[in-house]
Amino acid sequence: MGERSHGFGVLGVFVLLGCGAGAPASRAAPAPCAASSPAVPGAGALLTPSPPQAAFEMPKDFGPQRWLALGPLPALSGERAHASLDHDYLGTLGGEASVHIDASSKLQLEGQTLSARSVEARAGIVDFAALYGGTPDTHVTDNRVAYAYAELEAPQASTALALFGSDDGAAVWLNGKRVHRMAADRAVDPDSDHFELPLSAGKNRILVKVDNGSGGWVFALRLFDVDARRKLEVLEARKHLEQLGLGPATDEFLL
Repeated sequence: MGERSHGFGVLGVFVLLGCGAGAPASRAAPAPCAASSPAVPGAGALLTPSPPQAAFEMPKDFGPQRWLALGPLPALSGERAHASLDHDYLGTLGGEASVHIDASSKLQLEGQTLSARSVEARAGIVDFAALYGGTPDTHVTDNRVAYAYAELEAPQASTALALFGSDDGAAVWLNGKRVHRMAADRAVDPDSDHFELPLSAGKNRILVKVDNGSGGWVFALRLFDVDARRKLEVLEARKHLEQLGLGPATDEFLL
């Protein structure tokens, strides 16, 4: 079971202000950074800054952009909140740990036949309410549960960082193992939950389950590799510096 990570830990990321930063106003504007004849061969390359803003752009995630959804399913009623997260609705398809969903998959439940439907993650968000016709007036998606399934090819075994958010509670499985669970009545924040996904080389099965009390019914899942994680740490460090009023005045600086 995954738990929310409180930030990225101790980062050890230092931000060096650009040449002449902090110089008195009476002085001439500082010249752009340039590598003067380095004493050590190749040292000048270490001082060559990236293009402005490049180091602080949000890295691209490689999470699934298209999913197969199954639902809407009736949420369990009872004393325990979000009990539906622990109820396996997919028994006729092999169960949550073993399910493989494709475009022809159909789920038989309480005399109903539910077919898998393709849904795109728009701006990283999968919207079950929109898919199943929910509106604030009709309430047809209130007290419901749905699944989203995707397969992800990985060239080699690696550990990805997952950034996840949901409205309301949710659970996530990777290759049959539940790796995250969040039982909460909440609005979606795509960055609210951080957990790791140990990807296997080849095909990886990702299953997401989201319950809904009323109103919005969505989830967001983004995945980042090792290089992207470093950039996220830099972004986190800069955010904290800016909150303390210690951030640079411009983007002309080195990392």
